[in-house]
Amino acid sequence: MKYSWLLIPDAWWSSIALFCFVGAGLCYIIGLKALALSLLGAALLIAFAAPLLQPLMDALVSTGVDLVSALFHALSWWAAALLVLMMVFAVARFLLSVLVGNNAADHTIGILVADMIRGGLRLLVIAPVRLAGAVIRLFRG
Repeated sequence: MKYSWLLIPDAWWSSIALFCFVGAGLCYIIGLKALALSLLGAALLIAFAAPLLQPLMDALVSTGVDLVSALFHALSWWAAALLVLMMVFAVARFLLSVLVGNNAADHTIGILVADMIRGGLRLLVIAPVRLAGAVIRLFRG
């Protein structure tokens, strides 16, 4: 039953997302706002995850290997690196929550993620400017 969703044909996913969206609207109209938000989230998840899951499903069906190796063979290198990074953060959060508690672990992981985002933006913005400055100084003499 764990992989029963693999039996759903590819053409039906758009219909399922549409029914989730319509169901969310109906639930919102009758006052079930929490259910409406969860159905809307399911519809958005199906819509955005379908292009990412299609290579994985093709790899699973064609090779017959286990899920983890099919996942890493089907994804591009940057998506696999992001997945590994998320796993590292999940393990680090678990270990920190065991050692210092949930709130401190949440705070620590939040600071680490914020530092990574800040470092990535610095790499994207400041590194090209410094490289251009070094090239100009090199050719200026």
